[in-house]
Amino acid sequence: MKPISKNFPKINIVLLIALIFVLTPIFVTFALDVHNPLGGTSDINSLLKNIVGFLIVLAIPISMILVVYSGFLYITSAGNEDKIKTAQKTLIWALVGFAVVLVARSVPVIIENILYGESTNTTTTNTLPPSIQI
Repeated sequence: MKPISKNFPKINIVLLIALIFVLTPIFVTFALDVHNPLGGTSDINSLLKNIVGFLIVLAIPISMILVVYSGFLYITSAGNEDKIKTAQKTLIWALVGFAVVLVARSVPVIIENILYGESTNTTTTNTLPPSIQI
């Protein structure tokens, strides 16, 4: 009688292939109802804003997880200087990445100002009533 461990990888491959063939029709039926993640983009400006918005939504939790991870590294360092330096570097780069994400929010506005000469932001700087304006 052969040991089961020799046939185990072959059984795994066969089960994986069978699982793919069984689940593929299910995934295809759900894939027909996929919405455009970029929204209704009609120009490069809205496309860029949608991409940056998606990346910000993705990057903020990742940076917070890295901050918590650096705290974990610091707590578990037990006074080891190398581990403390690793924790400090992780924290610094997580905060730098978070700052880059925050700055990236203004990039579409800057590009829009360069391309179109004005922003589509409708905020006005003059808050005085028309009777008082000079």
